[in-house]
Amino acid sequence: MIGFLLLCSTAFADTTNLPDYTDLLEGQKAPYAGKLFTEEALIKIIVGHENEIEKLKIDHAFKIEKNAADFKLQYDTLDLKYKSETEMYKTMIQVRDDQLKKDSKKDVLQRWGIYGSFILGALTTVAVVHAVDHVE
Repeated sequence: MIGFLLLCSTAFADTTNLPDYTDLLEGQKAPYAGKLFTEEALIKIIVGHENEIEKLKIDHAFKIEKNAADFKLQYDTLDLKYKSETEMYKTMIQVRDDQLKKDSKKDVLQRWGIYGSFILGALTTVAVVHAVDHVE
């Protein structure tokens, strides 16, 4: 396990701030050739990786929250547009229906006016003809 940590740590190590280590050759106190890190150096590497991971998690969470907020804003904008246009069209339809009702009442009154005028004119004509025929 420690060998794995040692190999992983050296793969991601910060080259500008190299930790302290001791060179070992095969046959010396370690059973393999490689580098032996002091506890402080190993802690520094592990903490550095944990900090990077935490930073990436925070950045990722921020991006997810930002995308969610952007999508919510877009949804709210489209929903508001939909509701306002629906209300506008409902109002326009109601105004049109009211105008049609008014116009139909005017049509009925105009028809009765025309019928009444025709009947009055016909009666007046009949009365004048009758009066002219009986004037002697």
